[in-house]
Amino acid sequence: MTKVLRVLWVKVNISGGKHFYLNLPISLYAFGELLDCVIDIFDVVCFFVPKQQLTSSSSFPVHALRSLMKGLTNLMDSLVCSESYELVNVDVENVKVSVIIR
Repeated sequence: MTKVLRVLWVKVNISGGKHFYLNLPISLYAFGELLDCVIDIFDVVCFFVPKQQLTSSSSFPVHALRSLMKGLTNLMDSLVCSESYELVNVDVENVKVSVIIR
């Protein structure tokens, strides 16, 4: 079985007084690898932080962030396995935004 290079394609086009155009392809494989590295760092940090961490209004528990990152990994795996599709396609006045999985 051959692996297909999946890309998250972000396009932003702002016209009007000032023109701005962004065309940003992001490899889902590279993004997934970076996400795995971040999860490994959270695993090490969670080893030293107690599970019953005191939370204040300005902090977010490290264990919850680690769980959130693992959920994001599962989401990325489901995106890689599927066919091409549009996640976002917005066209309002002078602003056009689209996010496509290819």
